[in-house]
Amino acid sequence: MQIISYVLVPIKEGLKLLGVPLLNLLSAIILLLIGYFLAVGFRWLVEKIADLLQFDKSCKKMGVSALLFKGGVKRSLSELVGDLVYWSILLLIILLVANVMGLTAAK
Repeated sequence: MQIISYVLVPIKEGLKLLGVPLLNLLSAIILLLIGYFLAVGFRWLVEKIADLLQFDKSCKKMGVSALLFKGGVKRSLSELVGDLVYWSILLLIILLVANVMGLTAAK
């Protein structure tokens, strides 16, 4: 009986030590996936709202589209705004995941 306890106790303690980091890693992965889908959804939503408001048409009248084209930008302004929303949400999610993982900023 004592031999089993010598084997099981270290295994049990090892699983306790690994449990918290593995749970944090699993939480971080789930948060990243949720954040990615949220970012994609909000980008799509912003682009659709801009299309409904004819944002690109207004920008073309003001000359903003021509300015972007001269600058070598191949995307419309509504797509650029959608990308800005996408990357902003991803940045916030990455900061949230870093917090969940226990990472702190360097001082």
